[in-house]
Amino acid sequence: MKHLRFLQSAFFAVAFVVCCPLIASAEQLKIFQGDVSNPVSLSPGNELIVETDFDIRESAIANPGIADTGLNSATAARLIGKTEGRTTLTLFDAEGTVRHVEVSVAPNARNTATVTAPSMPNAQRVSVSSAGTSNAPVYDNGAIVIETDEPFVTLQFDDHSIAYGTALSDRRIYILGKHLGTTTLTLLRDAPTDSTAITIEVIEYED
Repeated sequence: MKHLRFLQSAFFAVAFVVCCPLIASAEQLKIFQGDVSNPVSLSPGNELIVETDFDIRESAIANPGIADTGLNSATAARLIGKTEGRTTLTLFDAEGTVRHVEVSVAPNARNTATVTAPSMPNAQRVSVSSAGTSNAPVYDNGAIVIETDEPFVTLQFDDHSIAYGTALSDRRIYILGKHLGTTTLTLLRDAPTDSTAITIEVIEYED
């Protein structure tokens, strides 16, 4: 009798595991964006040195028609204002650190020779829905970095005229906002059902 009760208990335990599997945790995204309320400013034709507290491997500007960039030293990037507008300077180091510096080019800007790169705000955390979808905003002519806790194989943008990006690793994507509108970024994985569709909305900077 005890043996029968043990078998019954074991059966119900197995049935519970089969019928009620553990719910997998949702994929988590981190969205890294600069502080748009605190841009560095310079006027067209002027140059500005942006100093950091780390060695810069590469600097990139979201819209090179508004400003240009290059390395000035191991820990400083050079900005040159070209035409009026807002854009994003992104600084990368060899360890994966990303620092976004929001840039404002305007005729009446107060020009200074050197500034320190502002600290990055905490990353925005977003959960992917059970349907494998999420969304992320990026400013027109700006840039963000999205990091996922689930590695992907490759990525695909539906409309490159609105936003475009490149994989920094199998978990990080550098994204540029090109024109106002929305498009879909799909993170493709080995199993199609595991892919993630992220709606990228390109929005205007607020004055």
